[in-house]
Amino acid sequence: MPRKGCRSEAAKRRWRRLDLADPQSWPTDGTQQVYKLELVKVFLFCRGTGFRHRVREWPTSRVTGRRHRLVIPAGMPEEKFALLVGDSHLRAIVDGFVAMPEGGLSFGVMATPGATADELRREVLNAVLPRNPEVVCVLAPSNNLSARKSVGESGVDFRRLLTTLCGLWHNVVVLDFPPRLTVAEADQDRLRWEYARVAAEEGVPYLPVVEHFPRTSLNLWCRDGIHLSDSAGMKVLAWLLWDAVSSRLQAPAAPSPPRVASPMVQTVVVRINLLRHKRKYVIADRFLCLLCPISLNPVWFSPSLLEQMNKFTDALSDEKIV
Repeated sequence: MPRKGCRSEAAKRRWRRLDLADPQSWPTDGTQQVYKLELVKVFLFCRGTGFRHRVREWPTSRVTGRRHRLVIPAGMPEEKFALLVGDSHLRAIVDGFVAMPEGGLSFGVMATPGATADELRREVLNAVLPRNPEVVCVLAPSNNLSARKSVGESGVDFRRLLTTLCGLWHNVVVLDFPPRLTVAEADQDRLRWEYARVAAEEGVPYLPVVEHFPRTSLNLWCRDGIHLSDSAGMKVLAWLLWDAVSSRLQAPAAPSPPRVASPMVQTVVVRINLLRHKRKYVIADRFLCLLCPISLNPVWFSPSLLEQMNKFTDALSDEKIV
C-alpha cells in the first residue's frame, strides 16, 4: 500500500483543528464548507505567482542597524541626476536585476530594506552624495504597516522625513507604496490617506500607484505577497519612478508602461442554501464570491432582453436584474 503523504496528513490536521477551534462560530445550516472555501480563497490570494531574485548580502548600516546600500552611477554630464529613496522594493534596481528606463536621466538609489519613515530619515541625514540631485523621489515607506505604529505616529514620522528632505533639496516628490497582498486594504488605505494628507500640507506632490497594481494580477507579486516580482511588478514600479521624476524635470517623455499579462477575471456569485418555501425560492443571506478565469464577453443586453429576463426571474424570486 502507498504511504500517506506528510503534507496531506498535515493539511487534515489543520482542518481538524479549525473545525474544533470554535464550534459556536460555525453555522448550523450546513454551510460549514462555505467558510472553508473562504479561508482557502484568502490563503491563495495572499500569495503572488511572480519570480523574485535571491536576496544578496548587503552591508549593515551603523545608523539604523539595517541592511543599506547607496549606489551613485557615474552618469554623463548632459544627464540630469535623480535620487531614489526607499526600502526593499528598490533591491532589484540596486542589484541590477531590473533596469530603469533609458534616456536623459541618471538615477542614484538609496535603499534600506525594512526601514520605516523615521529610519529612512536618519539614513538620509547620514548619506554623503558626490553631487546634488536635481530631484529626489521617495517611495512612501510601507514598513510602517508592520512596525506596530499607529497611523497618527506614522504620519508624524513621515512629516519629519519630508521636512528633512525638503531642507536638503528643493525638488522632492513622493510615490505611493505598492499594495501588499498580506495586509487588509482598509489598513493600507488609511496609511495612504495619512501620507497624502501630510504631503499636501508640506507642499510635496504625492503620486498614487494602486491602480497600476490590481490585486487580481498575482504575477505582479512574488510568493511572499509583499515584494514585487522582477518579471512584472518591478518593471511597472520602475516606470512609475521614471514618470514621477520626469514629471518634476524637463526630461524626455517617459516610455509607455509595460503591459501586465493577466487574464480577464469575472466574478461569479454562487448562491448558497437555496430553500423552497411556499412555491418560491428563498435565497439565504450567505454568498460565496469566487474568481474564475472566464473571458468576459463585451455584449450589451438590449432593453427587451432584460425585460424578458426580469419576467423569468420573477417566477423564482423577488429580485430583479438591474
